[in-house]
Amino acid sequence: MNATKHTIEARDLYHLEIAHTVAVSPDGQWAAFTVLRPDEATNRNQYDLLIVPVDGTGSPQPLVQGGSHDPAPSWSLCSQHLAYLADHEGVIQVWTIERASGKTRRVTHSTVNVSNPLWSPDSAHIAWVASVPSVAAPAGPTGGSDLGGQPRVILRARYKFDGMGWFGQSRSQLFVSTLDMPEANARQLTYEPAGISQPIWAAERGTSIGGPAWSPNGSQLAY
Repeated sequence: MNATKHTIEARDLYHLEIAHTVAVSPDGQWAAFTVLRPDEATNRNQYDLLIVPVDGTGSPQPLVQGGSHDPAPSWSLCSQHLAYLADHEGVIQVWTIERASGKTRRVTHSTVNVSNPLWSPDSAHIAWVASVPSVAAPAGPTGGSDLGGQPRVILRARYKFDGMGWFGQSRSQLFVSTLDMPEANARQLTYEPAGISQPIWAAERGTSIGGPAWSPNGSQLAY
């Protein structure tokens, strides 16, 4: 077979697709993964969520397409559902999708973007992370948390290393949603010390919570 040679051009970048963020189902039969592809019409990256049999007997099948954020898929213990991130309504939220039917359900109803969805071992809860106003937000010229247009001095080379950069008045905290309850079921688990009693404290003022991890019996969360 004679292949036609083609000199690579900048426009060819729109045809590159990169697979990453692989999650294998607990039963070992399925692999969910995301594909990043540049979209020429919008000049933005788009993400698709696909699944494929691990034994190689089938082709990848799309579950969710055209998202602007990495879906970060997470399997339920029964291997029948996936939790993922999507901005179907303008804000990144946690959704679930049933593998067999493709039926989706919105889990979180936060007013800000959320991240790090993770099923509990019994598949009854999903832990996630979202930003909330910080009691350690830097004071502005009037004593409030608004800097009022004053210059910011960045002292760390890792500034914006995480893609967010300036956190402003918010810090990431840990939440849990219970799936068999109505929509308004999210429970915040971590707080900054603010001089009042809260269920659990974050490590110190001004810190943000990282990705959570469930204990094997689902009774505790590490972060």
